[in-house]
Amino acid sequence: MKSFRASFALLLMLVLSLFGCGACGGSPGTLAAARPDATFVKEAGAMFVMTQAGIERVAFDGSARKVVFARPGTMSSVGTSMQWHVLDISADFATWVLGDDDTNVFVGDMATGAVREVKAAARRASGATLSPDGKRLAIARHSDFSVKGAKDDDTLYVVDVASLATTTLGPTTDHWPSKITWSADAKALWVEMNFGTPSQWVTLPDPQGGAAEKRESGLSAPPAALGPPSPLRRPVACKKGVEADRWEPVVRVLDPPAAPLVVAHIDGRKRGFHDYVPDFSEVTWTPSCGYVMFAYEGSVWAVKGDGSVGPGPVVQGSRIVFAP
Repeated sequence: MKSFRASFALLLMLVLSLFGCGACGGSPGTLAAARPDATFVKEAGAMFVMTQAGIERVAFDGSARKVVFARPGTMSSVGTSMQWHVLDISADFATWVLGDDDTNVFVGDMATGAVREVKAAARRASGATLSPDGKRLAIARHSDFSVKGAKDDDTLYVVDVASLATTTLGPTTDHWPSKITWSADAKALWVEMNFGTPSQWVTLPDPQGGAAEKRESGLSAPPAALGPPSPLRRPVACKKGVEADRWEPVVRVLDPPAAPLVVAHIDGRKRGFHDYVPDFSEVTWTPSCGYVMFAYEGSVWAVKGDGSVGPGPVVQGSRIVFAP
């Protein structure tokens, strides 16, 4: 055994001598020309950011912050604090659909910061989306992990946002929905399924005694118009291009006919063995096209769009969406 350990140690030393430390952890490098803050940002506006405090509304220059939804409680069983997961936001930003690390789902009121749990989907919510008018919520569920041998199904819940009164649309298959989209008139749901299973068009029961619940499967496309995209998926107003390179540690502005302009880069960055994580993420223009926002090393940063100033950190956290 001692001989084996000695041989293994010798082999490891040989590998390290051949490839160096870059084969292990590489080097994170340093963000070039970084400033201590983002007070250079002159554009008026705010964004919602996931921080240690919860979900905060933060000014673009970091000067003003307000907690909108305080961080949920602590998971005592594993000793780590929960975070909110933003599942959807109403068009007017008044109503938020939030999930926690236990796959519970809540309805949040941005004006008061109050959150209410949808009990029907306790610890089983896999997705949730608001109707175009923000008055109802559709939820899909995953398998009950607490039950051995439990299977997925396509049960759906339709929740009245004001009262949390819930209508359950019972399972018809053992397939699991991956995405729910409301019809434009909020009378039906387009339900896309996991693992290549055909999508469903679900006509919702009319509370006034009109249409009955009906599921149609195997359709190649929705038979009626769908509602507008959630604020979570709407593109920003600025149409200029910007990108983070997947392998090179740079953020580039793309504004033809001018050549791409690097507005942020990392000096001394060297990738190590299995170092595949992109350096920058959430890269986007602010609405006025004046600044580029990006996430780096656990913070949201801003840099002037022409590269003349910055980058500077706005706030620690992860940007969710720009405020209206």
